[in-house]
Amino acid sequence: MIHGFYEGWMKGVAELNASKTNHSKAAKYVGELVGLTPDDGLGMMSTVYWTGKAIMSTFLG
Repeated sequence: MIHGFYEGWMKGVAELNASKTNHSKAAKYVGELVGLTPDDGLGMMSTVYWTGKAIMSTFLG
């Protein structure tokens, strides 16, 4: 279960970091989820560093 969560998270982060379009699309979903505008969702997401697999594998060993 943990492995599947990790792999899904890493795939999502890779897609999120792949383009500004993907980032904006994710912000729209975040905004809808919490009842805010896409711009508010983007603002919320801008405070998070979206760590990818390369950094996590260095961190976790």
